[in-house]
Amino acid sequence: MHAPKKKQQGMVLIAVLVIAVILTLLISATTAVMQERLTLAETAKGNIQQQAAIDAKLNELIYLVSTQRITPAGVSRGELAKGAERLDGFFVHRVVGDELPMDGTEVQENNLTFSMQNQSGLIPVNNSRAFWVLKWLQGLGLTDMQLRTLKDTLIDYGDDDDWRSPVGAEKVFYERGDLGYIANFLLQSCSELNKVASWQEIVAMHPEMAKQCSINRDQTLNLNAVPLFLWKVLWPNSYEQMQQRRERGLAILTLNDALALEPSLSGVPEPYFGVINGSYFSINIESAISNNEVMVKVGEGNLPPFTLLPTYTQ
Repeated sequence: MHAPKKKQQGMVLIAVLVIAVILTLLISATTAVMQERLTLAETAKGNIQQQAAIDAKLNELIYLVSTQRITPAGVSRGELAKGAERLDGFFVHRVVGDELPMDGTEVQENNLTFSMQNQSGLIPVNNSRAFWVLKWLQGLGLTDMQLRTLKDTLIDYGDDDDWRSPVGAEKVFYERGDLGYIANFLLQSCSELNKVASWQEIVAMHPEMAKQCSINRDQTLNLNAVPLFLWKVLWPNSYEQMQQRRERGLAILTLNDALALEPSLSGVPEPYFGVINGSYFSINIESAISNNEVMVKVGEGNLPPFTLLPTYTQ
C-alpha cells in the first residue's frame, strides 16, 4: 500500500526538480539578455556622449577659426587680452601666445585628438604656374624630363581646352592609352592625381602625396602652415631646425626670418611664400568611435564669418 505512494512522491520530486532546473535556465537566459541590453544601452549612452563632445569641439574650432585672430603661430583661442591690443589700428602683438597650430599638428584633449590644417601650407596642385608642384616633385628625386612631363600632364588635365602642352597629354592620348577620361577641369581632390597621365606610378610609389597637397589655387605657400613631413621633402637641410622651432612654438614672423632659416628661399620670388596667408582650413577630430573632418572657408569683409565646404573642395 505504501510503495505506490512513495513512487508518486518520487515522481513529484523529479518533476519539481525538472521545473526548478527549467526556471533556473530561464532566469539565467533572461539575466544574460538583460545584461546584454544594459551593456548595449551603456555603450550607446557613451557613444552619444562622445559624439556630443566631438560636435562641441568641432563647433568650438569652427568658431575660433572664423572669429579669432589668425597669426603666424596659428589660430588664437582668444584667451589672452593682449591679443586684442591695438595701436593706431594695428595689433600690438604679432603673436598672441595662445594659438592652436595650423600645420596639421595633432592636439589631444579630453579623449579627443584634433588638428587644423591651413590649406595654404600644402602644395597647390590647381595653380596653373605649378611652381610648388615642381619643387615638390624635385624633392622626390625625379629627373628633369619626368618633372616636365608631370607638370605638363597636370596642367593639361586641369585646363579647359584640348591644346596639348609640349610633353603633356590631352583627350586623344587618354583614349589611346586606355587611361579613362581627362577632366579638363580643376582637380576636386588630391586622390584625383592618380587619374592624371604619367602620375599613376609616382603616386603609387609615394602614397603620402595625398596628404601633402591641396586643391587650393593660391600660389603663396604659408611657411608656418607647412607640415613637418612636407617641409622635409621641400627643404631637408633645415628640417631638424624647423622641427625644433615647432616644438618650441616659434613661428616665422618675417620673410627675413624665413631666409635665415632656409637660405634657398632667396631664389624664390616673394609672391610664392608668406607667413600668415590662407583662408581655407581643414579641421579633423578623431575619437574611439569616429573620424570627423570639415573644410572651413573664412569670410572677409561683408562675407559670412565662415562657409562650410565639402571636404573634397577647397
